[in-house]
Amino acid sequence: MKQLEKNKISRLQVELHEEIIKAIDLQKDDLGINTRKEYVKAALSSFAWMVREKKKGRSIASINSDSSYNELMMPCFDCIRPEIYDRPETGSEGEPE
Repeated sequence: MKQLEKNKISRLQVELHEEIIKAIDLQKDDLGINTRKEYVKAALSSFAWMVREKKKGRSIASINSDSSYNELMMPCFDCIRPEIYDRPETGSEGEPE
């Protein structure tokens, strides 16, 4: 992924129902996140990771203590086709694992 230019910032504005905003604020507080901006950045980072994993042909799931699992199913993931990677795996910071 390309390095972000530090001085180039764009604004994103969304309209959400008040119930969603309340849920975001509750989750934000539960996670110790101070601002909605930080919350959105964390959510977008998580979503980007999920897309990268799906492109690798992997599933996204939560695993219970008894090893049963629930796979995340999102319609937007249906169009992702696994890619063939010829580069080393990288961690969340872009460093090789």
